[in-house]
Amino acid sequence: MFGAGVLCNKSHMDPLQRTYFLAAIAEAAKLIRLSQAALQRAHMHCDGEVADHVNMMCTRIHELRGQAEQIQQAVLGTLEAMDPQDRRGG
Repeated sequence: MFGAGVLCNKSHMDPLQRTYFLAAIAEAAKLIRLSQAALQRAHMHCDGEVADHVNMMCTRIHELRGQAEQIQQAVLGTLEAMDPQDRRGG
């Protein structure tokens, strides 16, 4: 993953570009949340190898949601720089 401090330092968006970006990332975050809920519902209705694949998809979409939220917070300036080791709990 990336460090928020690195992301913030490399982001040189003008105000209009920032507005459009934040609108787009908010839309993506909403779609990710909806997809995550749909995958969880699907997971309840399957078993075996299919359930294993759906579970992997649930894990990946959870990670994607976290990354989208971090990017959004970094651009908004609400995420402080954090060492990647701290984020993993070690």
